[in-house]
Amino acid sequence: MTPGIINRHWYKWLQAELVKIGFDAIAPAFPDEKEAKDSIWIPFILDNLGVAENDILIGHSSGAMAILRVCEQVKVKGLILVSAGYYGHDVDQLWNWKKIKANAQWIEQFHSSDDPFTPVDSSRHIAKEVQSTYHEFNDRNHFLCTEFPDVIDVIKYRCGLS
Repeated sequence: MTPGIINRHWYKWLQAELVKIGFDAIAPAFPDEKEAKDSIWIPFILDNLGVAENDILIGHSSGAMAILRVCEQVKVKGLILVSAGYYGHDVDQLWNWKKIKANAQWIEQFHSSDDPFTPVDSSRHIAKEVQSTYHEFNDRNHFLCTEFPDVIDVIKYRCGLS
């Protein structure tokens, strides 16, 4: 899970819930937490965590953008993007949407129209480009809650556990 700030929001809860149903789940502390630079986060994910074809990557906010970048380079089972940001259509050439789509067996996305940090249009744009299954709410803000059962439900469904 990225960003790996385990004591914030729903991350610790999700990690515990995933372990309960038999998954290995990690949410390590990330370097450069405040700035979330691709030049630091992407090598950290690829070199220190390792990513395999059977992995499900979960990213929130800047972490969602990081796992999209990772998926440009490696194949994964699935991506779960929460409040995924994307800033401007002129940046499309900098993203390899086709590669992301090809490298993930499935992509689920969560966003709330009342998110004060990430514009809903940017998340909708990502959904269109990668053809994710898109879940939009109007009352979840930036998903700064302490529990997030929707993510568990999606993982169970995608892994044939529900």
